[in-house]
Amino acid sequence: MRTHPTGPEYDPDDLIQITEQAERDSRRLQAAQREIQTISGVGEGAGGKVRVRADADGRIAQISLDPLIMKLSSQDLAEEVVLAVRRAQEDSAMQRERVVRDAVGEPPDEFRLDQIFREMDGR
Repeated sequence: MRTHPTGPEYDPDDLIQITEQAERDSRRLQAAQREIQTISGVGEGAGGKVRVRADADGRIAQISLDPLIMKLSSQDLAEEVVLAVRRAQEDSAMQRERVVRDAVGEPPDEFRLDQIFREMDGR
């Protein structure tokens, strides 16, 4: 880029490089978005007798209970399910953050991470 009295003047090669970089960035972000869609966070409770799977948005996709878990009181069972859900959601969030960090190249703060996800989801 050269400085010109009326403002910056771009060399055509600069514009080509900028365009090529934008295309590479776009492909990298699209690949990250595809990878995010495959994320499956897993959490366990009660020594593995409760297993939960959460998608990339932290929504619960599956809960599996070992029949032996039914020996617990309803309160203890509920606590173990909640624990497994939280662990699955945390696992999903950590995976998602890793994918975004790899794509963006910087550790995002919480606000920036939410902004990136909204942009990727087209919200």
